[in-house]
Amino acid sequence: MVMLDREVGSKKQYILVVGCADCISNGELTRTRNDVNSNNYSLIMESFRVLGDGVFPVDVSRPAPVDNAIKIGETGLIVLKWFALFILPLGIVMVVHFVGAGPGAPDLITRRGNCLCFSKGSL
Repeated sequence: MVMLDREVGSKKQYILVVGCADCISNGELTRTRNDVNSNNYSLIMESFRVLGDGVFPVDVSRPAPVDNAIKIGETGLIVLKWFALFILPLGIVMVVHFVGAGPGAPDLITRRGNCLCFSKGSL
């Protein structure tokens, strides 16, 4: 782990380079080892303090999303329920039955004269 700093204009910029970020994972914070003193918590907190320019603790809150509600009427709900429970599954069954080639079928669609013939599939 290396921490670098440089002057950019009138401000100081810090860069933290870590070979493997496992040292700051939640699993590593709760892991215990025999005869090894782990100081990862202090490492994490001090890194955030330096990188946050003294503003600590780091605020990671986000604004509430604008699109957090679904507005659908009772009729729309009934249509959606019928579509999800009956129309979509029936459509899938029909496609598999009429278009899908069954086991051992030579072709999915064959042409005989002026007619397109679909192989019957098995469900």
